[in-house]
Amino acid sequence: AVANNPVPSQALVKGNAPPPKSAPPGSASGERKCRNVEECQEQAERAAQLRAEEEAANAVPASVAPGGSRYKDMTSDGTQVGGEGPGSG
Repeated sequence: AVANNPVPSQALVKGNAPPPKSAPPGSASGERKCRNVEECQEQAERAAQLRAEEEAANAVPASVAPGGSRYKDMTSDGTQVGGEGPGSG
């Protein structure tokens, strides 16, 4: 019965609109890009150094077991459990 008597649609079709003009993903809005290979290499070295410093600042020292083994107590989502190791008192 529906094939012989279709119900009219109330949809508004707009078609394909062009994407909005914006900066490409991954680029900083106010930061200038490098103009030559040397500048790009310097920026990459600075970014790597900043990442290394940040990782070193956020590093958590491992606990040491009585046998000398180092370990970290971690949760299932990858975060470290608070507190000290078993020899803390």
